[in-house]
Amino acid sequence: MSKFAPNKKVIHINNKQNMKKIAIMLALLLAVAGVQADNKYLVFQRLDGTETPVASEGLVITFSDGKLVTNKELELAVSELNKMFFAESVGISELLADELNTEVRVFLPSGVECGTFHNAQIARATLRPGVYVMRTKSKSVKVIVK
Repeated sequence: MSKFAPNKKVIHINNKQNMKKIAIMLALLLAVAGVQADNKYLVFQRLDGTETPVASEGLVITFSDGKLVTNKELELAVSELNKMFFAESVGISELLADELNTEVRVFLPSGVECGTFHNAQIARATLRPGVYVMRTKSKSVKVIVK
């Protein structure tokens, strides 16, 4: 005798991609339920390591045709997604959002100055891969350039 009601459908999941989608959706639901007001960003990390931060306030996420779609103009194939996590700040993106055309001084963690750039975006495009500190008049942010 089946423990399921006779008129109910039982869905079997055999496909790894479907399992991944369901796991991501469950993780998203659990993460959103546990979010505190301190977390300003939801960061989407792709398999290649690139990260895209999105402001978490008012964020709506849907899944359509194998893609994760937000109401903040981000569309990402689920198969490219490595992980998602919440963050209070997001390094260079924070500088880019707050001070797009502000001069940035860049330093190595040891304190050696690497140069002064017109803005954070130009600095990032110019620098070799590594860890840096970007400083404007109002804030300093540790940045990893890949």
